[in-house]
Amino acid sequence: MTNLPPLRDEPMSGAIYNFESSLKNQLVSYTSASQFVAFVEGWQDLGEFFTDKVIKKYIRKNKGLKDLVASLTADAEDEDAKALAIYKFVRDSIRTTKTDVSTWFYNDNIEKALKTRESTEEEKNVLLVAMYRQAGFQSWPVLIATSDYGVFSPKLYQLSQFNHIIAVVDFSDGGAIVDASSKYCPFGVLPPTCLVNGGFLLDGKQSKIITIKPVPPKSYRLDNHYVTIDDSGLVHCSTAITLSGYFTDKYGDQIEASEEEDFIEDVLLADLEVEFDLIDYGIEQKREEQVIEIFATYTSKGLVEILDGNLFFTQPTLVLNTNPFVDEKRFFPIDFQFPCTYHTKTSYSVPSKYSPADMPKDINSKTSILNFHRASFVDSFDVTIESRLVINSALVGPIYYEGIRRIFEEIEQANKEQIVFAPVENE
Repeated sequence: MTNLPPLRDEPMSGAIYNFESSLKNQLVSYTSASQFVAFVEGWQDLGEFFTDKVIKKYIRKNKGLKDLVASLTADAEDEDAKALAIYKFVRDSIRTTKTDVSTWFYNDNIEKALKTRESTEEEKNVLLVAMYRQAGFQSWPVLIATSDYGVFSPKLYQLSQFNHIIAVVDFSDGGAIVDASSKYCPFGVLPPTCLVNGGFLLDGKQSKIITIKPVPPKSYRLDNHYVTIDDSGLVHCSTAITLSGYFTDKYGDQIEASEEEDFIEDVLLADLEVEFDLIDYGIEQKREEQVIEIFATYTSKGLVEILDGNLFFTQPTLVLNTNPFVDEKRFFPIDFQFPCTYHTKTSYSVPSKYSPADMPKDINSKTSILNFHRASFVDSFDVTIESRLVINSALVGPIYYEGIRRIFEEIEQANKEQIVFAPVENE
């Protein structure tokens, strides 16, 4: 191998395994003077092995499963309601834990999982398959390589290419691909790391490589800021944030892992880069709608400078303040994880003795991958700055890097611009 690109540490590059240059070999058989020995003849062999030695072994001991499924689905009026009831139980009632990928499961069998109410991500989805089968559905586990692990090659018969298990369930009028590992993904929505193109469906001798075409939800982050200033020069800011789609998965675990106040101060408001006093806050989660609503009110003297009677406001932007793409060239694709929109509206309301003096210029930048718009609106003494970044593709080739870098530079600069109000001159 010659002229190999350097293995660089680049931001948002995804799984480094995808870019390592290597020659992959596999011994599938050998012939000696006296015999022919075949190790692996195809994916069916590996599927039969994994089904028998891992899946069936785990599912076989399942005391209590039949009664549990019957109680969960007793009031279900149709297949959809039945499937949803089972999914919610596994997602919400079984705590997700971590273990080494080589072991796959935290418990030895379903019976223990139902007692401990604690399982790995993969184990939860195998439990889901078992419960669907008990409820009368056809269901199978599917091995995949998550986007942060690497892309698997169907030509290489190795189970080590996979690091996760999801589930397929069939209905009389269709089916769904599901993953109960994240509390922030409704039924039929895979976590962002599971947005892959294919997997290995496990069905004994009928195991096969399948195509997966997950449809990501609309992922939107809306930040609404309302800024005022009192006579002492103290800035009062009220912030309301709505997270939808995969933004709930991105922030949901952090919310659960910390106290609400700590999350607001150390995560949500961390990019303010000025001292502030948190006054009030609240978080409301709507998991089935895949929405999280957050509000916070706080005060800060650092968000304004008063020079010669003029007010110079620093924008209270909480995202996209720093351009991650500083290198002039890019070797590897950019992995944004999922298509999404960042939308920020900041309204300034000041005393009538001030009027807008210096407003940010409107921006309208566009590539085939990104759209960034910013506009300013003046209504009497009040000003609103509205910006929106739309990322159209999750995985982007390096040929688009120059345009992406340019737009992120514009965003960083735009967020640093100050909003200026000057004293109103007496007539």
